[in-house]
Amino acid sequence: MVIGIFVFGLIAVGILWFYATHHRTPFEPLQRAIAEEFPDSAPKVEGGQRKIHRQTPKILRIVMRLEFDPVTDDARAVQFADRVVAFASRHHDISQYELIELHVFQLNPEEKISKRSFEFDVAGVLENAGSTSRNSR
Repeated sequence: MVIGIFVFGLIAVGILWFYATHHRTPFEPLQRAIAEEFPDSAPKVEGGQRKIHRQTPKILRIVMRLEFDPVTDDARAVQFADRVVAFASRHHDISQYELIELHVFQLNPEEKISKRSFEFDVAGVLENAGSTSRNSR
């Protein structure tokens, strides 16, 4: 029984190591760069497809914490989103993706989380390099 639990633990650690190495590692440099550029943002970056077998678009997803309310301060949120996407395009090869999703949120103690999502077309970002094509949700 003890040997079985030990083997199970080794397999679980191996699976976690494999996931971290092959899924998260390619985005570590971008995640660190965003954390340095935007202090206290606690960024999480990942990429890929939702369902590979259904030919869904390749997405670069960035989730960040904000110091301001992205819902009530619309102009500031849009400007921030454009700045983050421009920064990401300079620090990561975004040409391998079709969409960039940016999810931002503000934690309000004892209140509902204020969150907003932006979707950018990578072709538009690469083509315009400053003025991006954006959809807000």
